[in-house]
Amino acid sequence: MSGANLSELTINGARFTTINGFYDEVERVLIPKVEWGRNLDAFADILAGGFGAPEAGFTLRWLNSERSRKSLGSVTFDTLVSIIRDYSVGSEYEPYRIDLILD
Repeated sequence: MSGANLSELTINGARFTTINGFYDEVERVLIPKVEWGRNLDAFADILAGGFGAPEAGFTLRWLNSERSRKSLGSVTFDTLVSIIRDYSVGSEYEPYRIDLILD
């Protein structure tokens, strides 16, 4: 369910093959030039707002998501998707709404 009035940010799974590469992509797209913990908890903190990502929420388009699933492994990929979905409509963090589109 894509938000019509939300800004859209795009990460590209063709740009990384490791979790550190994913963190680089997150930094490049969501929080340029911001230092952060580069771990799963810190990633969740970014999604909750306050680090430069749009606090009103946003649409996150993940291009080449199947490529990411293969290169990161299903467990890591599914964990990242689960963290993102923790901030989707209907979650306890709904004010920081993120609509995820896997392309």
